[in-house]
Amino acid sequence: MSLNVQDETLRLILSVQEGEFIESKITYHRKSLVYTGITVGVFLFYLALLPLLNVLCPDWKQGFIALAFVGFLIVFTVSVMAIFSFFKLHKYLIYRKNYQRFMNSYNRVPKQTF
Repeated sequence: MSLNVQDETLRLILSVQEGEFIESKITYHRKSLVYTGITVGVFLFYLALLPLLNVLCPDWKQGFIALAFVGFLIVFTVSVMAIFSFFKLHKYLIYRKNYQRFMNSYNRVPKQTF
């Protein structure tokens, strides 16, 4: 099912909403990639502290290892989500280029929110 607007006059009328939609999606996927990086960074920090935690609390060794395993699962899931976010971000950046090209063809200046 194609959702492309075939009528350029209608697309020109709805261009403000189209631009806002594209920008909101780009912002969402950029934030998603930032949160992914933060999550992976926190987990790597935990892995760096794991030997110290094992020395300080030797009785909790299995607990720390179990938390590391759960952390690996979380990082794997977040990494898969990051791949999808990256491809979606790339798609919406292409949409933005096409939108700017369309607006320039009608001598309209798209709202610069980026």
